[in-house]
Formats: sequence, structure tokens, C-alpha cells
Amino acid sequence: MSEKKAPQDHPLANILINVIIPVLILSYLSKDPALQERLGRDVRPWHIGPAKAMILALALPLGYGVWHFIKTRKGNFFSAIGLISVMLSGGLTLYLWKSDGTVKPNAGLLFGIKEALIPLALGVAILVSHRTASPLIRVFLYNDSIFDIPKIERRVAEISAQAEYDRLLLGFFTLRSLLKGLEKLTGLSDNELMLPR
Repeated sequence: MSEKKAPQDHPLANILINVIIPVLILSYLSKDPALQERLGRDVRPWHIGPAKAMILALALPLGYGVWHFIKTRKGNFFSAIGLISVMLSGGLTLYLWKSDGTVKPNAGLLFGIKEALIPLALGVAILVSHRTASPLIRVFLYNDSIFDIPKIERRVAEISAQAEYDRLLLGFFTLRSLLKGLEKLTGLSDNELMLPR
């Protein structure tokens, strides 16, 4: 009897629950109702304030990470990213926000540094993990729920191109990270960056 492979979480659901929904919670729910009222703006039922929004946003990756650990006895990479991202964003917001509704003068710089650190950390993790037994590129891309992995591996083995294939994947992620960094730095889109000048 063949050994059954443990079912994997769908990577898109994983990213949605651990990263995207918490970011949306911080973006849309963190307005302070008392401050909105003082500024003469409409108070919406979903405006719960930055502290409560941060707690709610942290609950998703934390809960998902605990559930994933109980189920698989392994940590969840995306839950860790979600927790770190929410703690950085929410923590900075709480630190930089003044009670009168203004922000401290260094807010832009600190948020810029925070926005650059997460992609940098991911890029470094991908490069460092490339020399390990399970590179993050394979974790992100080599997923049975996205691609037909056995078919891809057979074809790469048939043409004896494993080293070239690994370099191609590494080059793709490196270029993508560079383009994202240039996009944030210049304000130009991917297509605008690639057009000849």
C-alpha cells in the first residue's frame, strides 16, 4: 500500500487568510470613531479604532498558524509573515499616531523603511534557502495545487536541465523583486519600467 501524502493548504487561501485579509482589516477598520466624529467625518460601523483593528488583524494569522501547527506539527511560513507584517504596520500606526489625528514627522520615513524591509527579508530568505534541501522557490511554486509537479520534474529530467531550471527560477524571482523595488522607488509600473527610453 502506497504512503498517502499529507494534504497541503491551498497557497492562495493561505496568503488570503494570513496576509491579505489582515492588511485589509488594518486599512479599513482602524479609523478611530471618536477622532472621525471630531474631524466632522462620517463614522462607519466598521471603524473600530487602530488598537482593536490590530488585535483583529493579528487574530487571523495567529489562529491559522496555531490551527496549522496542531494539524501538521509544522510552523506556517505565511502565518509568520502575516504576524510580522501586522505587528510592524499596526505597531507603527499606534506609535506614530497622535491623539489629535496627526502623525509624527518621521512617519513617512518609518513606513517607507517598513515597506522595504518585508520584500528585502523575503528576497534574502529565498536566496539563502536556495542552498538548503527545500528552497522557498519550490515551496511557493512547486505546489501540487498550482502545477502538475510530476510532469514538470519528468520533463526537466528528460532534457537534463535541473541546474538551468533552478537558475531560471532564481533569476525570475530576483528580477521580480528588483522590479517591485524599482516600482516603489520610481512610481512607474512594471510595463513602464520595461519599456525602452
